[in-house]
Amino acid sequence: MTLSTIARVMRDTVDQLPTAWVRREIPRGLQIVLSHDGPAYRLALAREDLYPSDQEIEVSAVSYAVPQGAGEHRFTTTSYHPKTGRKVKIYVVEFTWRDLDAASDS
Repeated sequence: MTLSTIARVMRDTVDQLPTAWVRREIPRGLQIVLSHDGPAYRLALAREDLYPSDQEIEVSAVSYAVPQGAGEHRFTTTSYHPKTGRKVKIYVVEFTWRDLDAASDS
């Protein structure tokens, strides 16, 4: 399944409700979360131990139709591995934007 297909399925899923989110892990440990609350959208790309690559960020932004000028924020957070319980550092790149078409529909 291509990233564009995954992005379309995730967008279709979150767009079914006024507020929703969906998470997907793809090869090489990249975690993707797409969420929205009304017209406000958030795409987060995360991985243990290092930030997603510039190429992963660029391809994901295109696949998820992140508009030019969307806010990009990088940060780290700490979590615990669900199976082993070990403490892990998660590196996150997050985009936020407003879907102007959805805002005008409401």
